[in-house]
Amino acid sequence: GTQTGLADAIVEVLTRLGPEPPAALVVITDGQDNASKRTMEEAAKLCLDRGVPLHIWGVGSSEAGVLQVKDVRVPSTLFIDEKAENKDDPFDITVRFRSRGFTKGTIVLTAKLGDQTVTERFPVSEGENLTKQVRFEEPKKGKEGDRAVSVILRYEPPAGEKPLERPILDEVNRIVQVKNSRVKVLLVENTPRREYHFINPTLNRDRRVLMRVYLAEGDPQLPDLPPDAESGSKYLGSFPENFPEPDSADPDRRPYDLVILGDVPYPKLGDDGGKKIARFVKEGGGLVVLAGKNHAPAEYVNTPLAEALPVEIAKQKFTPDDLGKLTPFRPVLSYDGEQSTVLLLADKKEDSLVLWKEDLWKNTPGFEWFTPWPTSAPARSLCSFTPIGRSAASPTRSRCP
Repeated sequence: GTQTGLADAIVEVLTRLGPEPPAALVVITDGQDNASKRTMEEAAKLCLDRGVPLHIWGVGSSEAGVLQVKDVRVPSTLFIDEKAENKDDPFDITVRFRSRGFTKGTIVLTAKLGDQTVTERFPVSEGENLTKQVRFEEPKKGKEGDRAVSVILRYEPPAGEKPLERPILDEVNRIVQVKNSRVKVLLVENTPRREYHFINPTLNRDRRVLMRVYLAEGDPQLPDLPPDAESGSKYLGSFPENFPEPDSADPDRRPYDLVILGDVPYPKLGDDGGKKIARFVKEGGGLVVLAGKNHAPAEYVNTPLAEALPVEIAKQKFTPDDLGKLTPFRPVLSYDGEQSTVLLLADKKEDSLVLWKEDLWKNTPGFEWFTPWPTSAPARSLCSFTPIGRSAASPTRSRCP
């Protein structure tokens, strides 16, 4: 075949045999590896750690070099604006790739989204984690449904050199869902605290979002107001009785896609509401919990709602003395957090990392508060963590979706 996963094969042999490693490994190879997720350096280090001698017998030629797509970052869903007169947002595809054995020539990156194609050409360079980004200016015009995305990397020799006997290229395919309906969000809060004053107008300005807001201790006259003329946002008088279906008075009859749950006392939801949210999440609905100092998530321990949370929570109260001792902290992104699109603060990953590591903290000392949790639920990846703990509990961690 055309795919060679040499480094991955070495790692698999070492790990598959468990506590009884082989006496030695003998590898007969031309040096090419265009399919491994790991590098040969990582494989060699694992051999050293396990005390397994690695003997390599070189045969043939590896002059052709290696070009491999390691990762393609593309959103799972693209949104078409419901209003025909509005231009759709640009759409970026970020490609991470490996390039080895080339000293001159050109790499051609071709990205396709449906019937649209974008091609970029750039000089060769060596590296294990090189990145390149391509942009589709109007990618979302067309019908709803699945749309194919493909990325092809190809090596092109310098002009005048002998053509390659076999093309050096790699291809990755993805599927993107295109939607022209807005994401329906239910924001549930107890009182209009600081987080509410930030997130409510932010989402209302996003033309892809349709908001419904339930303030448990809000002005009782708010639900009597008509939907906002521009955004369509509307206040509710209670948690929807038939959640995730809307109440009968809601002019938009679509079910909810996402719940944002703030510092809400559990009795305001009740076991009935907790069960509905848990079932909603189990069936694929989205849930974001904005922890608070008074109720959430400490009051959700041993309730039906706890089953929907990504962490194992514990009851904990924060006294005025505890809150008075807080010092600002700066969260640190893990590797998974750096790759997560949820934590992107800029269009390009590199710019986002600069923000997280440097620019965010030029005018602010950091975050003031977090709610600790002891353990995580299974099958979760760590997104960020506090560099030091500030209470008797473990440092907080956030989980990647």
